[in-house]
Amino acid sequence: MAGNYWETSLGSTMGGTEFTSSEPGDLLYLPVLEDKPWIGDPGNPAKHESAKKVRTALAMSIDRQALVNVLTGGFGVVSSMPGIANSDPLFKAEWEIPYDPEAARALLAEAGYADGFDIEWWGGPAVATDDTIHEAIAAMWLKELNVSSTIDQQNYSSFRPTLVNRTNTKLLFSGGGVHTPVTWPRDLNATSLSRPGGYNRAIEIPIFRDTYIAMSTELDTGNLEDLVEAYFDWNREWLVWVGVYQAPSAALYDPTSVASWKMAPEGKGVLGMMNSLEWVKLK
Repeated sequence: MAGNYWETSLGSTMGGTEFTSSEPGDLLYLPVLEDKPWIGDPGNPAKHESAKKVRTALAMSIDRQALVNVLTGGFGVVSSMPGIANSDPLFKAEWEIPYDPEAARALLAEAGYADGFDIEWWGGPAVATDDTIHEAIAAMWLKELNVSSTIDQQNYSSFRPTLVNRTNTKLLFSGGGVHTPVTWPRDLNATSLSRPGGYNRAIEIPIFRDTYIAMSTELDTGNLEDLVEAYFDWNREWLVWVGVYQAPSAALYDPTSVASWKMAPEGKGVLGMMNSLEWVKLK
């Protein structure tokens, strides 16, 4: 839910290492919160609450199971929160997002948008299936909420500067890394910690920053799981980052030709999760 740049103090300290962000006069700066229905403002309680209702209404108007059935041929699974599978042992049932257009319309009316509004996505051509997802969700929002979507299809290379400079307010898909162990630090790119010059998911959220810092130095499994729970409890309430579905991704190789292959946990999700190629021992 792009444009929710809520961090007001830049730069943090983690494990004795100072993480600095932009200095006065640098290109990077504290973004101005734009007046768009889904963008909250922590300094304006009424606007903040209204935007939360809008984001919740949008999230509740996505028929995730229908998308799984049609767009993944039934091979995908419904996702509610980014970075954790609904089947994960740490996942809580209350984090699920029901498909309830009637309740969504009521929330949108409470927020002052009973007649809907216009919204813009970035849907560049990098991943062919993304266009289909955008169009399907846009059709659901138009039908149920009278929310009209425009999809910007510029190439990622020209769109990326708006993410680096924290000027983007167009909704975008950004993988939640559900293949990564859930107790790994999360999520650097949804914070100011990736400044200056780093990729950003078009949101900067204080609890995301603080959770990343805490998880980066925490070794106790129980404490890590508590941080995971608090992180997703918060995101379920505020829904600044919403899951849709998880699609399968697999590497294909001939197991009869491989004697052993020790793969490390993989955080980027490239090559169908295939990694640690230096450990391959052929028969």
